[in-house]
Amino acid sequence: MINPPLPRRRKIQRALDYTVAAALACLQRVNHRFYMRFKAADLRRLGVRITGHPRFIAQSVYFDPSMYGAIQIGHNVVISESVRLLTHDYSICQAARAAGLDESRYFRRVQGITLGEECFVGLGATIMPGVVIGKSSIVAAGAVVTKPVPDFDVVGGNPARHICTVFELWRKYEKASPHLYYE
Repeated sequence: MINPPLPRRRKIQRALDYTVAAALACLQRVNHRFYMRFKAADLRRLGVRITGHPRFIAQSVYFDPSMYGAIQIGHNVVISESVRLLTHDYSICQAARAAGLDESRYFRRVQGITLGEECFVGLGATIMPGVVIGKSSIVAAGAVVTKPVPDFDVVGGNPARHICTVFELWRKYEKASPHLYYE
């Protein structure tokens, strides 16, 4: 059998991607385990490197399509709604142009992102190229992470800065509310 022409293959692939996205959105509402199994399989199909089993990856997470293979996700990771994982930065083109460099050269910054085991990325956070988020770290909602985050660290803000360690955060929560435990 002869392969269909390239534009037709792109249309078929786009239709398949939309179908998979719609199915995942339905699964997310119905059964969390099935949703995560299919979400992880879909991300692996695109080239995202996943080690172990992510705990939760929201449907609205933006994975930079320029280099899916440069994104690595560890075991038991939680990625909340509207998180953006960017593996490229073309603003360097504008900086080169402003510095008077030759415009015919193509400047870009492309680097991978690594989310360590059991880390948590809060709602609306943006992870920039080249960032490594350490094991059991927490990225606060809305943070813009531009530098590596050490293991067991809590960061937040724009740009993200150290707030405390996860151990200090736990002690703070423990003092504030005696009702944190489930029976």
